[in-house]
Amino acid sequence: MIIHSRWDRVRDYIHVMDLAEGHVAALDNLTEGVHIYILGTG
Repeated sequence: MIIHSRWDRVRDYIHVMDLAEGHVAALDNLTEGVHIYILGTG
């Protein structure tokens, strides 16, 4: 986690492999309709 005091922002980074695995998991569960997947930490 990076905290930058100049703009009072916190940036939380996710590893690229975790992001890729999240995309694959979402694709594996495709069904009709609208689905929202949140890929992040927390």
